Amino acid sequence: SFLGITGGASTRESTNEESLIQKILDQEKNAFNITLSGGYLLDNQFGVGGSLSYDWFRNNQLNEDGDGIQTEVKDARTSITGAVFIKNYIPLSPGGRFNLYNITGLAFEARRSNTETFSQEILNRKYTEAYSISLGISPGMQVFVMKGFAAEVGVNVAGVSTTTTKTKINGESGSVVQSGVLDLKINLLSLKLGFFYYFKA
Repeated sequence: SFLGITGGASTRESTNEESLIQKILDQEKNAFNITLSGGYLLDNQFGVGGSLSYDWFRNNQLNEDGDGIQTEVKDARTSITGAVFIKNYIPLSPGGRFNLYNITGLAFEARRSNTETFSQEILNRKYTEAYSISLGISPGMQVFVMKGFAAEVGVNVAGVSTTTTKTKINGESGSVVQSGVLDLKINLLSLKLGFFYYFKA
């Protein structure tokens, strides 16, 4: 069996940043994510398991358009994702220290976001709930740095998902949108670094 943790964080601050349609007078953006995984090895090259992920995002910024009108924007998002997966290993060295792996997983995500905009004494609130089911493939590389302890780096390369999104604006029910996505892009900026401990059978 094995247990692991994967995560990441980012932060960004800026002042007087020019963009195409507006000027960002001030911005503070922070985000982090964490994933706990566990599973059971059926043999040396095949395992099954599950994971639970939490994502958190906050963005506060003050914009100014070409007419000098300022808009304050506050954006907050959180999501929880549960998944089950199968994990295949391909040894690259005789002792099994270096391995390639591939994860095929089925995931369910619940996501909530709240966006407030305040401009010219007018406050607008947009609340969104989204629920997604996805099937994805994530290959990677594994290195055992000491007995039982491994570091893993992986990336999402393909997936298909379906999402239902419900929106409320200023407390009143708005749209309900159902969408599907087939994603075959490889985003190297989404590399995931994780640390795992493999228990001796």
